[in-house]
Amino acid sequence: MAKEKGTPKTGGRIKGIPNKTTTTIRESFQKLIEDNLEQLKADLMELPPAARVKAITELSKFCVPTLKAVDFIDNTPKEKEQKHIVFIKKK
Repeated sequence: MAKEKGTPKTGGRIKGIPNKTTTTIRESFQKLIEDNLEQLKADLMELPPAARVKAITELSKFCVPTLKAVDFIDNTPKEKEQKHIVFIKKK
């Protein structure tokens, strides 16, 4: 039987708790990298410079969070629209 509309959620994963499988995979991958770091460095040095940069960039996606692009909107008045305030000091 379906729950009535508007009833609170019960059961399931609590909001904010990471998926166990994802956490396990990330930990395993990190351990693999740590255990083979010297070999990985040697393999990277054998690549031509352009391929080396590409490989490092691709591998970094697993270690460093990918940043989201941010749009910046400049709401400051343009030069012609700026109002100039002049202060006159009284004697």
